[in-house]
Amino acid sequence: MGTITARQLHENTKSVLNQLEQGETLLITRNGRTIGRLEPVAAAAGQSGWSAIMAENWRSKRSVKSLQAVFAPMDATGEKAAPDEDTIRAEVHAHRKGR
Repeated sequence: MGTITARQLHENTKSVLNQLEQGETLLITRNGRTIGRLEPVAAAAGQSGWSAIMAENWRSKRSVKSLQAVFAPMDATGEKAAPDEDTIRAEVHAHRKGR
């Protein structure tokens, strides 16, 4: 959260608006005392806290495949054999350690 003076707001309105468009919240001071706050519309509309976290979580999950879809090795007959979740987690862990 940035801080600007009332004078800076008056003289540099365009750059202040650009900062708001980029999502920054600004405190406005006059004579060293905070008199107000400017924040982007999304923040003012109430999408903060838990709802913002859940919205981001939902957006990120839409493009992620399940572990079962990614790790589906073939069995002896050439058919996909779906391993159990513990096996998948062990393979992921081993891969991350570079084994």
